[in-house]
Amino acid sequence: MGRLTVLVSALTVVPSLALAQQPCTTDARQVIEQVYRQVLERSADPGASVWVDRLNGGTPVREIVRGIAKSPEHLQRFGSQSRDNMIVDVYRHLLNRGPDPEGMKSAGVFVTMRGSASLVDQLVDSPEYRQRFGDWTIPGSSIRYCAGGEPGSREARASARWPRDNRGGDGEDNEAFDDDRFDYLDVNRNGYIERNEWDGGRSAFERLDVNGDRRLSKDEITRAGGDGNSFAGIDRDRDGRIRLNEWPWSRPAFDRQDANRDGVITQDEYRGAPAIRR
Repeated sequence: MGRLTVLVSALTVVPSLALAQQPCTTDARQVIEQVYRQVLERSADPGASVWVDRLNGGTPVREIVRGIAKSPEHLQRFGSQSRDNMIVDVYRHLLNRGPDPEGMKSAGVFVTMRGSASLVDQLVDSPEYRQRFGDWTIPGSSIRYCAGGEPGSREARASARWPRDNRGGDGEDNEAFDDDRFDYLDVNRNGYIERNEWDGGRSAFERLDVNGDRRLSKDEITRAGGDGNSFAGIDRDRDGRIRLNEWPWSRPAFDRQDANRDGVITQDEYRGAPAIRR
């Protein structure tokens, strides 16, 4: 029994140890060059300097990969082919593997309803991506960018000084779940948001799913309130930051409050619950 416990513990920490032991570089240009080769299948050009600046400014590699994969060049070059070929390429670029049959099927429905850019978000935000590559490793490469990922580093401090998005209030820009938004997430049009249609975190989904039927009704979403809308109520692990898996509303609403685009919402960035039409 003791050996089994040790084995399970060892298997649990293998992914994090593997990421930590990968070659580490502080050369932002080398990292962007490798991201270009992986995602765009070409060398970086002078225009790539904007991504170098963002990486030096503290933006995680994962968000750089997302941005380049959602760039007009990537969407046009690889999105103009057949749907199945596009899905294969996006999987290869972002997860460094082809889709399995079930993944191909679900991705096909997803792309048909929401477009290829949404598939990029789904894969970059997937547990598989996070476990295999984390925030600082390039998919398909052994290179890990270490300058931005170390607490207290110059890059980490710089990320806190990024320009803030001052949009706020209760206007249209902050309405995460109006009727149109609910219909957008309800891909299969059955009047509920299933777990595979939800673009927020798992724990947030489970928190909103008050009747435990593994789907969200419009009533469950509009009744979300009380202490759950306070910063402390959303920050379930009490680490002073709200991550996407804790966020109970939509991904676009999360991105709007994540002013410095570092993948977490601090108390300074949190402007209160997005307005919800009833």
